[in-house]
Amino acid sequence: MENQENFYVVGIGLSAGGIEALREVLCSLPQEPNASFIKACRPILFPKITRILFLLHNKLPKR
Repeated sequence: MENQENFYVVGIGLSAGGIEALREVLCSLPQEPNASFIKACRPILFPKITRILFLLHNKLPKR
């Protein structure tokens, strides 16, 4: 296990006012953030969050 990088799990909770902040955070991430992201929000926000994640999908490296 020597010389292995840390892998992080990041939990993000947001309300309607946090959608723009979430977009800014995700867009500012490095190409390979070495982390997994879990989001929690009200069901009414799912369509907006899904659209943001879809747009960011092309930014992430393909594996």
